[in-house]
Amino acid sequence: MKDGTQRNPDNLDIEIIRELETDGRQTITALAKKIGTSKATARRKLQRLIHHRDMVVVGIARPSILGYQIMATIGINSQASKVDEVSKALASCKNIHLVAISTGRYDIIIWALFKNPEDLSTFLRNELGSISGIVRSETMMNLEIKKLSFSYLSGNGIPYNE
Repeated sequence: MKDGTQRNPDNLDIEIIRELETDGRQTITALAKKIGTSKATARRKLQRLIHHRDMVVVGIARPSILGYQIMATIGINSQASKVDEVSKALASCKNIHLVAISTGRYDIIIWALFKNPEDLSTFLRNELGSISGIVRSETMMNLEIKKLSFSYLSGNGIPYNE
């Protein structure tokens, strides 16, 4: 959130988010009609959601059409005092698209995309290997993605096998 305050979305906010998760390209007119409000109200509420960074409307491409053939999940253990430092360094890597500090077997879990096995190998040796504080890592290549979703309300995802 832009100003650091916690907001509780109302029912219209939730409906706007749900509808835009389903089709982020729809017009304000169509959106207002679907959620049962005026265009002015729908526009104002959408602008507020975007302004406060409560949501972002983006296009999501299949990684494969951009040439990314290797998807890897990497579990990382770091020195306890360096978890934040390591996660910040990981977040700055261009091939990494998710960095999560976690509990369980790994301190940090990342999701990364690479164009080919050589790029993954170079990343592991040069980038990951140069980050101070990493004790151990385990790389798991994803063989198939059955669902990829950034939709928290509609449950829609990018179909991978169609």
